[in-house]
Amino acid sequence: MLQYSVYCRIANGTEGVEKHINRITKSLPPRGNIRFFKITEKQFADMLFLVGNPSKTEEKITAEPQIIL
Repeated sequence: MLQYSVYCRIANGTEGVEKHINRITKSLPPRGNIRFFKITEKQFADMLFLVGNPSKTEEKITAEPQIIL
């Protein structure tokens, strides 16, 4: 298994992303590791849900694409 927890943070532009990378780098845990994955809004919008039976929330999001802040 790659991760136990997944956290998401929306940043405005490359400068905002760099700010959060620097903040995380200064607070690295003594054990374990952090993987930072950066995607654009367009890449996020192209995400696919591959599930056996989608939940009502997933059905709604698939039917009505939206960004939740």
